[in-house]
Amino acid sequence: MNFLNLQKKVVVCMSEKDASKSIVVVDGLSYHLDEAGYLLDANSWTRAFAEAKASSESLQLLPGHWQLIDYAREFYQRYDETPPMRALVKWLRQQKAEETGGSRYLYRLFPDGPGKQLSLLAGLPKPVSCI
Repeated sequence: MNFLNLQKKVVVCMSEKDASKSIVVVDGLSYHLDEAGYLLDANSWTRAFAEAKASSESLQLLPGHWQLIDYAREFYQRYDETPPMRALVKWLRQQKAEETGGSRYLYRLFPDGPGKQLSLLAGLPKPVSCI
């Protein structure tokens, strides 16, 4: 797990109790991650965490990313689950009908897979069905 961010102080530590988990420190705040890099406590998420995580994935967060991150977090708070791809596409079409191509737009923003990458950045659990 490689977290590197030149603008923010980011430190990664492996847990002594469980080598499959790690602790990431961003701007003095600790975040506990599972073995795949997903935040263990969605309530501990901050925008600084998302920025550091995006930077580690060579991704610059633009307004379109933030809109989807905010929507994914709202969805999670409402339904207690990570939004599936279908819900993301439906929401996009309602918000930006003519501007986006649905799933194509999601892949342009999150090239490593919208479900996985969006969940990682939004501090949500890994989606049941990742695309």
